[in-house]
Amino acid sequence: MRYFFLCSLLLLQIATRAQLLYPYKDTTYNYYIGLPEKWRYWTITDNPNVSMLAKDVSSVTDSSKQFPDNINVTIVGHPGGDVDSAFIYLTAATSHSRLEMLDTGSYIVNGKKMLWFDDVHIGGPNKDTLSASDFIICSNSRAYIITCTSTAARFPGKRELFHRVAQTFKPDLPAKQELIKIALPVDPKWKIILDNDDSTMHFKQLLPINETTDRWTTVISFISDKKSGNESLKSILARYSTQMKQTCKSAKYTLLSQSETSALFKVECTDDNPESNLCYLVRGITRWHILDFAIHQGTLPEAEAKKWTEIFQQSKIVIE
Repeated sequence: MRYFFLCSLLLLQIATRAQLLYPYKDTTYNYYIGLPEKWRYWTITDNPNVSMLAKDVSSVTDSSKQFPDNINVTIVGHPGGDVDSAFIYLTAATSHSRLEMLDTGSYIVNGKKMLWFDDVHIGGPNKDTLSASDFIICSNSRAYIITCTSTAARFPGKRELFHRVAQTFKPDLPAKQELIKIALPVDPKWKIILDNDDSTMHFKQLLPINETTDRWTTVISFISDKKSGNESLKSILARYSTQMKQTCKSAKYTLLSQSETSALFKVECTDDNPESNLCYLVRGITRWHILDFAIHQGTLPEAEAKKWTEIFQQSKIVIE
């Protein structure tokens, strides 16, 4: 699947997984974690330490599965300590209900050491036999504990998901930054499938809620290119035009409009995996922003081009 030419133009490599993770950002404690997209989650306001709880309500569909798989994030002060000392405290504090320690290990997550253990313990309102993966990472005098719990029977099938969720965790999110926003049509409803942010760009993609990455008709993409502030519009357009020919030999590039600070163009590709894109490039305060509407057809319908041109041209640059 090729969808969205600008991914390749900007040398982005996007990895897809069996289960998509929804980007959850906590603005109080300033962290990010990817949660399974079909789970329900709650922000906790009546507990000074637990900030978020997520549950898989599909795992309680019959009487044998009364305990739902869940994930929570606990935050405690840990001034002067490191992740090793916090790990010792965590394992000691949870030992009273533990039946068995299954495994322990470590990851490097976003440049920080994360320690973890898998165990079997007694817990829940019915004193069930449960299994959990616990992860701990420290930053700025805080210890962040990610606890992922399932029944002992379901845990072997959920462990990989729990460890993947933990490795998305990012404390100390960057300060507010310049982004581009649009008013999306309410029909269809949309879901975020990617939301990546690093030192070079912020990249987000949306699909209609009833579509998947391997069976899609429409994709909306947002890019804020943090390194492009001094690059001219002419240079960027020339770069895209050259790269498009390498991405799709049949690509037809059409510049629809241009001003000193923006350009609207379309790209139509009619090869074996057809795709058409309407792209809007606009200069912000500190960087260039790109909006893209992609459709799984070799030509861009006129009605869709008109509709998304109006939406893109009413976009707003925001700081958040």
